[in-house]
Amino acid sequence: SRDCYSDILSEASSMAWKKNYQEALVLLDANISPTDSTTLYANATLLKSCILRLSDDPKRGLELAEQVVYVANLNDLPSLLAKAQLYRALCLCDLGLYADAVRCYVRAASIRWYAKHVADMMAAAEKERDALPSGSRGKYLSLDFQEIPRSTSAKGFGSSPVQNSD
Repeated sequence: SRDCYSDILSEASSMAWKKNYQEALVLLDANISPTDSTTLYANATLLKSCILRLSDDPKRGLELAEQVVYVANLNDLPSLLAKAQLYRALCLCDLGLYADAVRCYVRAASIRWYAKHVADMMAAAEKERDALPSGSRGKYLSLDFQEIPRSTSAKGFGSSPVQNSD
């Protein structure tokens, strides 16, 4: 039921805040699958993206965020697409790809309830980008950057282990 899924997402989020990253990923994997509703699966995948960022694996977090960007675009879900672009931007910033992140923040700015925060995050990314020396990685858009990925590099919903922080 919807309440059950909401409880699972809340519990996984709580585990992540307590730095029980692996347990949170396992809980999501065990209870939410691609056969569930697109929106539920996508939100669980974005939560996993966030957990991976918190556990110092923004590259895998980016793969999952891009999976949701792809699926949300394919299914014409504009609010989910904007949310996924926000998560994507956060991962890109973690990776030092500030120019790419700024483009994603622009796409995420349509999230009405979060627009002010998105603008602040975009300004911070622009500041980081501007501080980079000319020719630095992250100063300009990556050659392979796509507003909407044409495919996804994420290999489904399964997780490999992450380290819990002490």
